[in-house]
Amino acid sequence: MGKANIKTINERNESLEKWVEALTNENTRNYIEIRVIPQMGYYSKASRKYKKKYFRIKILIIVLGAMIPIATLFCDYSIFIKAFIALLGASVSALTAYLELENSQALWQSYRAKREQILSLLMWYFTDTGIFADISDQKIKDRMMIETCEQYLSEEHQYWKEISGKANGQEKKEEKQ
Repeated sequence: MGKANIKTINERNESLEKWVEALTNENTRNYIEIRVIPQMGYYSKASRKYKKKYFRIKILIIVLGAMIPIATLFCDYSIFIKAFIALLGASVSALTAYLELENSQALWQSYRAKREQILSLLMWYFTDTGIFADISDQKIKDRMMIETCEQYLSEEHQYWKEISGKANGQEKKEEKQ
């Protein structure tokens, strides 16, 4: 991540912190500080982790795959070179299958999207825009922000339950056969 991006993210986080500190409703401030901001931090950390993992493995796949045609140039009936080429090919296949199985790219994008969705909601809330533009009653605005955040968070929880259920259901079907 470039220095300009880090500066922008830090500036955004500082603005958010100032807005949260300025909230007069203690319950709303506590909700954002205790529930929302840590969850956003989790999404950021998880997103970075899976993105880094995805790119490291993808680069390894590219390098190993590129070595195969080079190694074939030195093949000349050597069993060691042939074994090395086979090992490279198997490694590429295994790493590709692992990426597919773990789904790092989708995870990183999902975590990033969820964090940005919650951040957008908070920005709308603090700037009286978006879904909060026409709400003048602060209690209604606070309740709507909390309910919408919880809806976003429960959507992700439901998504993981569905994935777990599919995996468990698939295992149960296989056991019956």
